[in-house]
Amino acid sequence: MILIDKCKNNYSATVLISAGSHTVIDELKRSLDDAIGVAKILKNSNSKMVCGGGSIEIECARLVLEHSKNIKGSEKIIYEKFANALYEIPRILARNSEFNEETELQKGINLNRKAKKAIYGINCKEHGSNNMLEEKIYEPMESKKNQIMTAVEIARMILRIDDVIAH
Repeated sequence: MILIDKCKNNYSATVLISAGSHTVIDELKRSLDDAIGVAKILKNSNSKMVCGGGSIEIECARLVLEHSKNIKGSEKIIYEKFANALYEIPRILARNSEFNEETELQKGINLNRKAKKAIYGINCKEHGSNNMLEEKIYEPMESKKNQIMTAVEIARMILRIDDVIAH
């Protein structure tokens, strides 16, 4: 990747991407687009931050599973599957960091439950499950909200297509 900047009257930058395949180029474009989107959110002075490292997903999944205890039938399965999908984010972070994913996920669940806050997640650098506030690992709240809302909408669309839930 080449970044052309420091030009006279520079109001923009050009990024040239080169890779061995179109798939890699497409993935680099998506990653760059995501990074620019986060930078735009952070530029907004009113941006609120939440803990990163999958801590939000851990707590949301735990709460969804807790709520599912009061539900019967096939709807209960939908809640459980959605919670498991949310748990995939911290699992992937742990797996990519060569930690035991189930051990780290369970630690995060237990620590968040004990703290009564979504502050424990996966520190990919070296520590495993940790307090994301202390580690200074944050994400923009708007970005996290959009990710979860998109996941909910996609799940609803799939369930409607399969006629699992009524339109």
